[in-house]
Amino acid sequence: MRLVDLNPRWMVDDATGRSGLGIEFDCPGECCSRAARKAQFAVPFMNPLDGGESFSLRPELGPFRWPRDGDTFETLTLISDVDGSLNGHWRGFVRDGKVSRHIPIADHAAGGDDAR
Repeated sequence: MRLVDLNPRWMVDDATGRSGLGIEFDCPGECCSRAARKAQFAVPFMNPLDGGESFSLRPELGPFRWPRDGDTFETLTLISDVDGSLNGHWRGFVRDGKVSRHIPIADHAAGGDDAR
Protein backbone atom coordinates (compact mmCIF):
# COMPACT_ATOMS: atom_id res chain seq x y z
CA MET A 1 0.00 0.00 0.00
CA ARG A 2 1.21 3.49 -0.76
CA LEU A 3 1.31 6.33 1.74
CA VAL A 4 -0.39 8.64 -0.77
CA ASP A 5 -3.49 6.41 -0.60
CA LEU A 6 -3.88 7.15 3.14
CA ASN A 7 -4.74 10.86 2.88
CA PRO A 8 -1.38 12.07 4.20
CA ARG A 9 -0.95 15.63 5.43
CA TRP A 10 2.10 17.49 6.68
CA MET A 11 1.73 18.59 10.29
CA VAL A 12 1.52 22.39 10.53
CA ASP A 13 1.96 24.83 13.40
CA ASP A 14 -0.63 27.53 12.69
CA ALA A 15 0.95 29.92 15.20
CA THR A 16 4.30 30.05 13.38
CA GLY A 17 3.28 28.96 9.88
CA ARG A 18 5.79 26.11 9.93
CA SER A 19 4.86 23.08 7.86
CA GLY A 20 6.40 19.63 7.56
CA LEU A 21 6.88 19.17 11.29
CA GLY A 22 5.56 15.64 10.97
CA ILE A 23 2.97 13.65 9.08
CA GLU A 24 -0.61 12.60 9.69
CA PHE A 25 -2.24 9.75 7.76
CA ASP A 26 -5.16 7.33 7.92
CA CYS A 27 -4.69 4.02 9.72
CA PRO A 28 -3.93 1.40 7.04
CA GLY A 29 -4.85 -1.53 9.30
CA GLU A 30 -7.66 -4.03 8.89
CA CYS A 31 -9.21 -2.43 11.99
CA CYS A 32 -10.13 0.61 9.88
CA SER A 33 -10.55 -0.96 6.44
CA ARG A 34 -14.35 -0.74 6.54
CA ALA A 35 -14.68 2.23 8.89
CA ALA A 36 -16.40 5.35 7.59
CA ARG A 37 -14.05 7.41 9.75
CA LYS A 38 -10.54 6.00 9.99
CA ALA A 39 -8.21 6.48 12.93
CA GLN A 40 -5.40 8.94 12.26
CA PHE A 41 -1.71 8.56 12.98
CA ALA A 42 0.24 11.68 13.92
CA VAL A 43 4.00 11.23 13.63
CA PRO A 44 6.19 14.22 14.56
CA PHE A 45 9.63 14.34 12.93
CA MET A 46 12.96 14.57 14.70
CA ASN A 47 14.19 16.42 11.62
CA PRO A 48 11.32 18.57 10.21
CA LEU A 49 11.20 19.32 6.49
CA ASP A 50 12.03 23.01 7.02
CA GLY A 51 15.31 22.16 8.81
CA GLY A 52 14.17 23.90 11.98
CA GLU A 53 13.87 22.54 15.47
CA SER A 54 11.61 19.64 16.28
CA PHE A 55 8.87 20.27 18.79
CA SER A 56 5.62 18.72 19.89
CA LEU A 57 2.52 20.11 18.26
CA ARG A 58 0.41 18.12 20.67
CA PRO A 59 1.46 17.40 24.27
CA GLU A 60 -0.43 14.09 24.17
CA LEU A 61 2.08 12.82 21.59
CA GLY A 62 4.77 12.86 24.26
CA PRO A 63 8.48 13.34 23.63
CA PHE A 64 8.71 10.85 20.76
CA ARG A 65 10.04 11.98 17.37
CA TRP A 66 10.75 9.92 14.28
CA PRO A 67 13.86 10.47 12.17
CA ARG A 68 12.91 10.59 8.52
CA ASP A 69 14.43 10.40 5.07
CA GLY A 70 12.69 11.79 2.00
CA ASP A 71 10.76 15.00 1.62
CA THR A 72 7.64 13.93 -0.30
CA PHE A 73 4.88 11.47 0.51
CA GLU A 74 6.20 9.29 -2.33
CA THR A 75 9.75 9.11 -0.94
CA LEU A 76 9.22 9.30 2.83
CA THR A 77 10.93 6.74 5.07
CA LEU A 78 10.45 6.73 8.83
CA ILE A 79 13.48 5.22 10.53
CA SER A 80 11.45 3.46 13.23
CA ASP A 81 8.10 1.69 13.12
CA VAL A 82 4.79 3.40 13.90
CA ASP A 83 2.88 1.54 16.59
CA GLY A 84 -0.85 1.93 17.23
CA SER A 85 -1.23 -1.65 18.47
CA LEU A 86 -1.91 -0.68 22.09
CA ASN A 87 -5.16 0.84 20.83
CA GLY A 88 -6.00 -2.04 18.48
CA HIS A 89 -4.60 -0.34 15.38
CA TRP A 90 -1.89 -0.93 12.82
CA ARG A 91 1.77 -1.30 13.64
CA GLY A 92 4.17 -1.04 10.76
CA PHE A 93 6.66 0.84 8.67
CA VAL A 94 6.79 3.65 6.13
CA ARG A 95 9.61 3.06 3.65
CA ASP A 96 10.08 4.87 0.35
CA GLY A 97 6.46 6.03 0.41
CA LYS A 98 5.06 2.55 1.00
CA VAL A 99 3.47 1.21 4.19
CA SER A 100 3.78 -2.35 5.46
CA ARG A 101 2.77 -4.03 8.66
CA HIS A 102 5.12 -5.14 11.39
CA ILE A 103 5.52 -8.91 11.61
CA PRO A 104 6.41 -10.45 14.98
CA ILE A 105 9.46 -12.73 14.88
CA ALA A 106 7.30 -15.84 15.37
CA ASP A 107 5.32 -14.96 12.22
CA HIS A 108 8.53 -14.60 10.16
CA ALA A 109 9.38 -18.22 10.89
CA ALA A 110 5.92 -19.21 9.67
CA GLY A 111 6.39 -17.29 6.40
CA GLY A 112 4.42 -14.16 7.32
CA ASP A 113 3.86 -11.53 4.64
CA ASP A 114 4.79 -7.95 5.55
CA ALA A 115 2.89 -6.43 2.62
CA ARG A 116 -0.50 -6.60 4.37
